[in-house]
Amino acid sequence: MKPEKITQMQQAGEVWWYSHHQMEVLQKRIADMENRIDRLENALDKISDWAKAYPASVFPPLSSKEWAHAAVVLSDAGLSLDRISAANMLHVITQVEKIAQHGTKDQT
Repeated sequence: MKPEKITQMQQAGEVWWYSHHQMEVLQKRIADMENRIDRLENALDKISDWAKAYPASVFPPLSSKEWAHAAVVLSDAGLSLDRISAANMLHVITQVEKIAQHGTKDQT
């Protein structure tokens, strides 16, 4: 075989190896991205399910009069509506943060 033919064959083999290797890398990246998308969708589903756990048909919104009454009752107990509201929101947002962190955590 002529030396230039061998060189062409070597180059073709190197191109094949490089292309094959790149394809494997791309397939792994696609699989990783699909897994991440699944985790993110699961996290969003959990947050959505949690939001649906308190339907207005079961827990109707409070009227202005009811909010005012709750503030008085809490005040009589040495608490404030602001403090109770902040504690509830802190709990909710902390749990949403945990769900989001789990969904974005690299699982490799």
